Amino acid sequence: MWFVTAAFAAPLLRSGTPALPADLPTVDARIEVGETEVVGEATLGWTNTTGAPLTDLPILVHANDGVSPTTSIREVVVVEGGEATVDATPDIVLVRFAKPLAPGARAAVRIAWTSRLQVLGPEVNDLFAQGLAQLGSLSTNSGGGDYGLLASGDGITVVASAVPMVTPFVDGQPAVHVKRPGQAVGDLAWNGPTDWKVQVVLPEGVAAVTNLVDTVQPDGSLLAKGRGPGDLVIVAGKDLVATEQQVGGVRVRSWSLSRDAEAGREVLAEGARALRYLERYGAYPYTELDLVEASLTNGAGGVEFGSLALVAAFLYRDPAASTNPMGQLLNQLGGMGGLLDLDEQRGFVVAHEVAHQWSPGFVVSDAWSNAVVDEPLAQYLAWRATSDGMSAEAAKGLADRMITSGYAMMRMMGSDDGAAARATSGFTGNFEYAGLIYGKAPGLYLALEEQLGRTAMDAALRKAFAARAWTTTDAATWLATLESSGGKGAVALGTRWWMEAHGDEDLHVEPGNLSTALGPQGEAVEPLLQQLGITPDMLQQILGGK
Repeated sequence: MWFVTAAFAAPLLRSGTPALPADLPTVDARIEVGETEVVGEATLGWTNTTGAPLTDLPILVHANDGVSPTTSIREVVVVEGGEATVDATPDIVLVRFAKPLAPGARAAVRIAWTSRLQVLGPEVNDLFAQGLAQLGSLSTNSGGGDYGLLASGDGITVVASAVPMVTPFVDGQPAVHVKRPGQAVGDLAWNGPTDWKVQVVLPEGVAAVTNLVDTVQPDGSLLAKGRGPGDLVIVAGKDLVATEQQVGGVRVRSWSLSRDAEAGREVLAEGARALRYLERYGAYPYTELDLVEASLTNGAGGVEFGSLALVAAFLYRDPAASTNPMGQLLNQLGGMGGLLDLDEQRGFVVAHEVAHQWSPGFVVSDAWSNAVVDEPLAQYLAWRATSDGMSAEAAKGLADRMITSGYAMMRMMGSDDGAAARATSGFTGNFEYAGLIYGKAPGLYLALEEQLGRTAMDAALRKAFAARAWTTTDAATWLATLESSGGKGAVALGTRWWMEAHGDEDLHVEPGNLSTALGPQGEAVEPLLQQLGITPDMLQQILGGK
């Protein structure tokens, strides 16, 4: 039943999409989603494409990469590849073959596990509570944990990155996730294209959607199949509703709780609009795109997976209905006012997650050592999609609010400028990571566009995406590919924006200045802080700045 020898050839890729690499890893799994835990069993098939004999095959338990382990391994059996020993720790299962696995030879490992679902509190989807949680996450070295990717709360259960996966290999070597103790900065997991077949068993009355092609079976379980996505995500609930539309040959669906159906329709419109715009960089590779409301934590606005994006539920809710004490106080003092345009914020988040379908969904990047490849590009592409039709002045204002403000906030809080192109382990915490990766590094693309002109910029990006389709790509290779694709100046700008420290000068940021950190919103924030008796110096201390 669990023995895997060939690809499943499940129908998810669109016709005309560049061919996937041969000998994809395969996952044949059965996952039971309960109220408090997830019980899984999977056979992982893997072909040695490194070009050399392989003795050690590491399998990562991504769910244990957060702040604390949530998953226990019940059984590991090597069913193909020869005699082997198994050494399991919370983070990694190491399969060691007695006789090295020859180039081109295939291995298969059956693994069984149980994962505990984090139970989220009643304020998980309160905008103000999540805003404060995000600030707390940014101001510490612990990062954002698993962002609620294996959790249940507010009627929504998310099961993501729960399947143990064979470690992706780069240049013949397994990728390494270096972490400082207690640190969880950046993405939890990354994997190359994979071939999936998953049976999802759900409690009675619960519906679910995955990032694959889902078919309800006669016994009520869900059969999910597909080729391409590097990870599996399941979102389940008793009160999920969906609305959809066709965009070209793509079925776009927005899933939300029924109470949030109106915002769900807005998410559908925003996602469809972003998809239409971003296809100028190459055809979206899948037949489906799902945008799903999720109870995310630590202020995460969204999380990307191949053919599906999670959108934080607090972006679906009216801030005036907040039950958080700080939220109620701010509402009494005049509400959000100029502090936040929720529609603008949600639209940008949706566009950012859709942009991730091109990078790292299409051009794969190592999220642990090369986060600078995909996140800054998603920021730029989201800005392009959401600023389409705006005046130059309005588009610049949007870039200041959605991109530059992250760097300005980092500087206001006392963190230094520095290189964005570093491993996630090289960041002191989420304040520095967010400021440099999301706030400063996207400036490379804005500067390159200014040099090339928009038409040439778009042509270069489209050609670069086609050149690196389905291929793991590091920062230097991506910049060189962009340069050779017509993006003249990309390598030099990459050195300036990604490796050096010119952020204050290039982004016109005055460190320590609240107005430059928040832009026009600073005018609204300062009176509120005064009414609360909080000075800028006190704010820096509250948020843990230097």
